[in-house]
Amino acid sequence: MRLLYSKGAGKYSLTREFAADEDVPAYAILSHTWIDGQEVTFEDIRGGGGRGKSGYNKINFFAQQANKDGLEYFWVDACCIDKSNPAELQEAIKSMFRRYQNAAKCYVYLLNVSKAGGRDMSQQEFRQSPWFTRPMQHRQTTAAEDKAYALLGIFGVEMNLRCGEGYPSASKQLEEKIGQLNSCLRDLRITDPRHDKQRIEETKGGLLDGVYRWILENPDFQKWHDNKEDRLLWIKGDPGKGKTMLLCGIINELESSISRIDLLSYFFCQATDSRINSATSLLCGLLSILINRQPLLISHITKKHDLAGRAIFEDSNAWFALTEVFMNILQDSRLTNTYFIIDALDECRTDLHRLSYFTALSSSRASPRVKWIISSCHLPDIEEGLQKAQFKVQVGLEFNSASVSATVHFYIEHSVPELSRAKQYKEVERRDVMKLLISHAANTFLWVAIVCLRLRQEPRRRLPAILKESPDGLDALYDQMLQQVGASRDCDLLKQILAVIKTAYRPITIRELSRLNAEIAEMIDDTNAVKEY
Repeated sequence: MRLLYSKGAGKYSLTREFAADEDVPAYAILSHTWIDGQEVTFEDIRGGGGRGKSGYNKINFFAQQANKDGLEYFWVDACCIDKSNPAELQEAIKSMFRRYQNAAKCYVYLLNVSKAGGRDMSQQEFRQSPWFTRPMQHRQTTAAEDKAYALLGIFGVEMNLRCGEGYPSASKQLEEKIGQLNSCLRDLRITDPRHDKQRIEETKGGLLDGVYRWILENPDFQKWHDNKEDRLLWIKGDPGKGKTMLLCGIINELESSISRIDLLSYFFCQATDSRINSATSLLCGLLSILINRQPLLISHITKKHDLAGRAIFEDSNAWFALTEVFMNILQDSRLTNTYFIIDALDECRTDLHRLSYFTALSSSRASPRVKWIISSCHLPDIEEGLQKAQFKVQVGLEFNSASVSATVHFYIEHSVPELSRAKQYKEVERRDVMKLLISHAANTFLWVAIVCLRLRQEPRRRLPAILKESPDGLDALYDQMLQQVGASRDCDLLKQILAVIKTAYRPITIRELSRLNAEIAEMIDDTNAVKEY
């Protein structure tokens, strides 16, 4: 893609074509009607001619308006495309929709419309202007096949343009391309990370603004956000410290603040869910959101999918196929500023080291328009892999204990009133619960959530005992829970259930559990009784 810029004194020049790994500067684009023989062409700009054409005045006006809006560059189809190059012309036609979509400003040049003459006259001139009366504004085309070609950008598909092929042939080709695209998208979709995010937030009781706000004001986060060179942000900390909700908050903030043409894709790893605990499922999830937001990028996948089908996402070579596709997309000139966010990388159960290394490599070698955020616990495989990243910023939650402590306190202050209403605690009981949670939580959200769940499930009369028994910290709380299992009258059954859950390849349903345990099978018709375990 080339852009026009002013050299002063009514002279213009073209930029060189922007390479795939370069940012295209902000530009304005012109929507106008052509007058045969009067439009300034690519050759005119290259040779310094065309000044006697009426179209030159149009470009002068366009340049002045762009300058008023603070834009140095602008694009006009008549003179920015080398129409003597068939490949360039075809690519320009296929990309036209995106060029208008990605422009900072779009100006409409209305021929024969003046400022003078009053409101009624202006409305009449508007209606009679060639821009409004041309076939394109009335969904008409001069060539029959153009009716199909005009939909390429909207549907995000690419196909060969054959002049004179007619509408039936072009329409059939378009339908086939859309069918291939939809088939590829279905096979790519292992999960929808957007739904995973909603489920996680609901499971954790909703996303509270006060729980994540501190990270946005953190100097290291701001350094990553503001500096083009810092492409990878690693947020690391012990389990239960709130990393997932931090990333949910960051995602929401980026979605509301980035440019409409910028891209955001994310994935939530969960070790207990086989759909989303592997390196290949992570790459598929990131690609599915990315392509949903920039459909033209799917061409990198369909090249392989058209030959192999779903196997490219599932067979033993899936990792190599997906990483090749991913790197090709990162080098695509159509990729605008893009953010990839991965939560709980440590919960990836297959190819963790390989995935860590690939993330570091892609953040260092790929387009400077791409930035990454990763959260994880401290694991040697991740540490070793991410060491390869040349431009990374780290936020260790242990080194931000004051901020984490304040947000845990905020979470407690939100949770206790809700718990007190549900259990009808007296004021003194509410204060005792608040005091326990603040003093014993050890800056761990998960500890607070587990204790609150226990208080909600136990009879109110058990409150004093629970307050007295609850230990400090998450490890001690887990030990206590396992000891309680061992002391229970249902110890053997609980151990069997725990063993099944631990060894199952994926989370199982109650009915599936009943097929593996005879005692549970006897209670299968009483779902509530089973859930008590």
